[in-house]
Amino acid sequence: MAIDPLAVFHEWFEEARAAGVEAPEAMTVATADADGRPSARMLLLKSAELLPQARFLAFHCFDNLGGPGPNGLYYETIDLVDADHPQTILAYAMNGQPLPVAHGAPLRLRLERQLGYKQAKYVKAIELVESFAAIRGGKGGYWEDEGYEWYGGI
Repeated sequence: MAIDPLAVFHEWFEEARAAGVEAPEAMTVATADADGRPSARMLLLKSAELLPQARFLAFHCFDNLGGPGPNGLYYETIDLVDADHPQTILAYAMNGQPLPVAHGAPLRLRLERQLGYKQAKYVKAIELVESFAAIRGGKGGYWEDEGYEWYGGI
């Protein structure tokens, strides 16, 4: 099941604004503040059709590192345990301003417990999947398909 993360964010912010709630979660990353929302908690709550077999979030991105066609588009996967960790956010702003394209706009996965190649930029869709075996090379990410370890923990 693919989710349009920008549509979910827009809906969530409209609901929060109407209720008078301050929305963003924030964390400081090096010298920049990243504002975002916890990834799995928000998306799973908004996803009425979450199947019990869903085990991973697949982040599909706009950037094309591997040439023309869908097989060159960057993607990354994380399990629901890491997605639900409080240090995992989908960042949409930096230093109080909309996230610049150079830093991954419209959305960037901030996965602070894993190496940089797991932190997808330019996120355009998020899919809840049981397995990532059928996504491109089947190893769970663009770099994983090239031989990197799936769990890039630090």
